[in-house]
Amino acid sequence: MSHFSSIKTRLNDADALVAALRELGLQLVVHAEAQPLQGYYGGSEGQSAEIIIPAAGLGTQADIGFARQGDGTFQLIWDLYEAERRYLPNSSLSFTQLPERLPALYARHLAIAVAHRKGHTVTAVEARADGGYTLRIQPRTVQSTTDKRRR
Repeated sequence: MSHFSSIKTRLNDADALVAALRELGLQLVVHAEAQPLQGYYGGSEGQSAEIIIPAAGLGTQADIGFARQGDGTFQLIWDLYEAERRYLPNSSLSFTQLPERLPALYARHLAIAVAHRKGHTVTAVEARADGGYTLRIQPRTVQSTTDKRRR
């Protein structure tokens, strides 16, 4: 029997989540307010999400959604029956590998965004054998007060 299941995550930055999903080649729609998800049998089963990966682009009958929770994190909502039988479009990654792969991609996008917001430069991003990433970040140079007085 097909129905939506939910997985709690620690993901809380919508921009980093969207960037990671797009890197995986997923077509998605981002809504300001949660919208009903399409379930296997056409109904939403009362499930809604702000970030939706439509079923049509997945080759499935049910959408995948990421719904913002009260604590600011996103909850993954999907149909496990569909997930067990499919691979992500244009990928050798199965749907069931998505919760394993997504956190590292998300963390990389978030770390790069935070570094840029603080004025730092990301000089290298290296994929590790364990699926994680190593980032090299060049801190912004801060002018000393002595240098400022000389001008």
